[in-house]
Amino acid sequence: MPAADGAIEEPVSGTSAPEAAAPAEPPPPVSPTPAPPPPQDVRQLVTVLYATNRIINPSTNEILLTQVTNLRDAQLGFGSAIVRIPENHKFGQVEQPREFNVAGYTLWREGLDEKKHFIMRDLHVISESDFIEKVKSDSDPGILVYVHGFNTDFGGAIFNLAQIVFDSNFRGLPIAFLWPSQGGLLSYDHDREMALASRQAFRELLKMLYENASVKKVYVLAHSMGNQIVVESLYQESLGIEKISLSELVLAAPDVDLDVFSSIEAGIKKVARGITIYASASDKALRLSKLKAGGVRLGDVPDTGPVIFAGIDTIDVTALGEDVFELNHSVFSSSRSAMDDLGRILQGIRPPGARTPQLRGLPDGTNPPQYWRYPQ
Repeated sequence: MPAADGAIEEPVSGTSAPEAAAPAEPPPPVSPTPAPPPPQDVRQLVTVLYATNRIINPSTNEILLTQVTNLRDAQLGFGSAIVRIPENHKFGQVEQPREFNVAGYTLWREGLDEKKHFIMRDLHVISESDFIEKVKSDSDPGILVYVHGFNTDFGGAIFNLAQIVFDSNFRGLPIAFLWPSQGGLLSYDHDREMALASRQAFRELLKMLYENASVKKVYVLAHSMGNQIVVESLYQESLGIEKISLSELVLAAPDVDLDVFSSIEAGIKKVARGITIYASASDKALRLSKLKAGGVRLGDVPDTGPVIFAGIDTIDVTALGEDVFELNHSVFSSSRSAMDDLGRILQGIRPPGARTPQLRGLPDGTNPPQYWRYPQ
C-alpha cells in the first residue's frame, strides 16, 4: 500500500523490479534452396563405346576432341561417350552448328544448342578390362560394331553411330571402331593407307568381343572405305582354325575393288551368317574412288545392274535420292526407308522383300530374286 507521507514504496527485500526484455537476435538468413537441374530425357541420350588405333594424348580420363590425333597407335585404346540427340532432330541427319568458312578458316560458327545440335557428353578413356566388363554387362540383344569411312573424324564417327542407333531404334550396345582417318576430302590417299594399316587392330577387337567378352551376337556395319578394313580382316579370319561367326554383316556404299571382293567373298561368307550390300548408281564418292584407286567399286551400280553374289543380299538404293553430305555417300543412314530396312536386318529378318515390302525383286519373274531395288 502507499506510504503515509506519499513516498514511493521500496520493493520488498529479496525481490527486484522486472528488467526490460533484451531484443531478440534476428534469425540467420535462410539460403535459398538451389533449383534442381533440369531432368535429362534419357530417351535423347545414346551411350557409345569405342575402340581406336588413334593416338590420344589425354591429361585425365576425360578427353577433349582436340587431344585426339590422326596418328596410328600400335595398341588399341578404349573409351566411352554419351551423345545427346537434340529434341528437334530430323531423321537421318547429324545436326551440327552452322559455320561460315573462307579459304579453310572459320569466320563464324553458331553456338551449341541442345534443342538443335548433337552434343558430345562424358567422352572418356577407359581401360581394356573396363571395356570388356561393360560389353559383358550390356551385350544383350547384341553388339553393333560400326566402322566409319573416308573423310570422317573421331567425333563425327561417334555422332554418326549415335544417329544410326537412335534412328534405327537399335536396342543393343553400339561400339565404334575409330581408325585414323584424316577427316578431309583431299586426304583419300592417306586414309586408304591408314585403312590398310588398321586391319589387325579391327581383328583384335573382334577377337576380344568373342573370346574375352563372350558375346553371342555381333553385327558389323561398315561404311565407305571402312569396308576395306572389314572385308579383308574377315577374309583373314576365315583362314584360321578358330573362326568368328557374325550374325549380320552390312556393307554400306562399300569402297572396295570389285575384283578383290570377288576373289575373297567365299571366305567372308564363312564368317558371316547374313550379308547385305547397299549399292547406288549415284554415289559420287565412289566415282571419285574409282578414278583415284582404279577399278570398279563394289558399292557402284553400273547400267547393267549391281554385281550379284550367291548368298549375299544386294540392295540398289539409287532411288532414295540425295543425302545430307551431298555426295550420295551416306544415303543408307539419311533415308528413312534404308534406315528402317537396316533396323530390321539387325533383328535378323530376311530376305529383304520379307522385311521391307516396298523393295522390288529383280529381274522380274525370278524367284528368288537376284537382287532388290527401291522403286523410283
